[in-house]
Amino acid sequence: MAGLETVLLRVAGTAAGALVKSLLDQQALDPDSLVRHRGLTDLYLSTSTLTSGLEPLRELPALTHVSIHQCGPAVDLGPLADLDRVQVSFSGTAQVLGTGLFPPGRLRVSS
Repeated sequence: MAGLETVLLRVAGTAAGALVKSLLDQQALDPDSLVRHRGLTDLYLSTSTLTSGLEPLRELPALTHVSIHQCGPAVDLGPLADLDRVQVSFSGTAQVLGTGLFPPGRLRVSS
């Protein structure tokens, strides 16, 4: 479905796999809008156009996993590279920057 954006959030203290928030059919996502979710542990972005970089996600103290699928046009993972607690996975994203900044085991690429 063209233009479909899905953002799934999991917040610390909820049951594993609990879906806290889902945003559908939005054209763009501004990561700044996620900063108020201080308990956010997992973030899944799919077919999103990110209006700004991932830098705001550094302000989420409970964040442990970010998954990016078919986002673009380009995504710079660099701002997350020095956050040892955060595992990052991505697939289907045309241009991904900052991958060389991650130590082994913290970045997963899927085809």
